[in-house]
Amino acid sequence: MKTVLFIALGVLISCTLGAGAGFATRTKKPPLDLTPTTIVIGAQDTEADAPLTADRTRELTVAAAYVTESMIRPADLAKVAGRKLTFPLNEADVLTWQHFARLDRQRALEKCVLSFHAGTEAAAEERVTSELASMVVPELAVTPPPPLPPGDTVRIVAAALDLKEGTALSTASLQIIEVPVSIFTDSLILEADQGLVINAKVVSEVLAGDMLNWPLLRREGVVGVNTCVAQLDAAAHTARGEFAKKSASTFDPGTTP
Repeated sequence: MKTVLFIALGVLISCTLGAGAGFATRTKKPPLDLTPTTIVIGAQDTEADAPLTADRTRELTVAAAYVTESMIRPADLAKVAGRKLTFPLNEADVLTWQHFARLDRQRALEKCVLSFHAGTEAAAEERVTSELASMVVPELAVTPPPPLPPGDTVRIVAAALDLKEGTALSTASLQIIEVPVSIFTDSLILEADQGLVINAKVVSEVLAGDMLNWPLLRREGVVGVNTCVAQLDAAAHTARGEFAKKSASTFDPGTTP
């Protein structure tokens, strides 16, 4: 009986260890190579066809895991010094070997590369401008901000009651208080703008007497910063993709000298 128990216990331990080893093997990932590696980036905006000079680049140190073979290292700068850029190198852009593609005998391809780069950026800018315009709430778009009333104090909006997160503001929940001009910032809400915050919801708990500020409020139709950035980035990406498709379908290298 004891022999049977010992055998069963041995099998159980072996299975447990085996399963653990298998689990470790399946989930273990190789660590990222964080070795500091220096690459070259643009120090200023440089147009296409301009020669690469020392003042137009600078070095940047990043983890080796994020460096690719196409990126130029400082030791290789001498090989491309004075050569003309095939397409623009903007400030903070990574300098790559593609910036110096030899297209001298393929003028049609060179023209395509240059016009494509300019076209994609123009398309992205147009789409982003349109997308941004759709996010603007006209009554909140004050440019420039209104001047402060004269005097040593300024009248601003504050909470008249304790408000829970998500509470919609009403006239009854607001009060006007005076504060020194020296502590006023653009994020605080002037008395003249009180009507703009009615029905806006507070994004966190507010106590009676607390000064209200624009970041504390959420209005229907008002886009937050993170959402704004994500939507604009998506709009630019979509515009570039659409322009690329259109260019690919119409470009004919045989028709360009």
